[in-house]
Amino acid sequence: MKRKPELLETKNRLESSWYDDEARELLSQTGGPPNLLPLDNDFEKWFAGFYDNPDESQRFDRDYVFFNAFGNVRGLKILELGFGNGCLSRFLIRQGGDVCSIDLSRQYCRILAGSEPTSKPVLACAEILPFKNDSFDIVTAFVALHHFNLEMSLSEIKRILKPGGHGVFMEPLQNSKMLYMLRQIIPIKDNESPGGGGLKEVELRELSKRYDLSSRIREFEFITRLERLGFLSKLQRAFRKADYILLAGIPILRHFARTAVIEIGKSQD
Repeated sequence: MKRKPELLETKNRLESSWYDDEARELLSQTGGPPNLLPLDNDFEKWFAGFYDNPDESQRFDRDYVFFNAFGNVRGLKILELGFGNGCLSRFLIRQGGDVCSIDLSRQYCRILAGSEPTSKPVLACAEILPFKNDSFDIVTAFVALHHFNLEMSLSEIKRILKPGGHGVFMEPLQNSKMLYMLRQIIPIKDNESPGGGGLKEVELRELSKRYDLSSRIREFEFITRLERLGFLSKLQRAFRKADYILLAGIPILRHFARTAVIEIGKSQD
């Protein structure tokens, strides 16, 4: 559905309804903003652990690579696409970024506005951004880009980025048809909205080239997939270290990676 522009309105309506329901559930647990779930506060502390401590010994970890790609955000104009519960937007605001955040969910806009007084939530979709050309230094999304029509959203991202601006994204991958089919029969519950799935690297590279955007894709998590079996979750750090070595040493395995940190750039011209 998300790959067909003519179905954009339908896709966005379904996504909006799904995320409004999710946000209402969050509101029922917290009593409403400015209250947050302990998990959301933990996320922001977790983000800070990588952002504030750029230690090269953590380069095997996707989260370190993601936050290291931002650099110093103080004073920069940043747009987050599909902000959801608002953890990343709140974090970047507290690092001094001038952050605007879009989402399809009215309820999540309410939560972000209530939980962070200086936030600027906007009810909008990534495929039709309500901003002027050359408006932002950084565009980002945390596991949200794969929900959008990639062709339309990349075109808009290029339009609203300032010359020399860049995008930073962490996204699930869906390169392997075999793994996708296998995933359908493994009984692990996903909390996935109607527009979910994963990105295909080939499509991302082709569209980036079409729109004259530079791109860098760093794949993570091959055997780390096993953490989802629950009893192996405590081995996550060891799995990630092993994957860093495997994916660097055997490039063909990157096709089967679960996650990528993606950077795109707009030229200065």
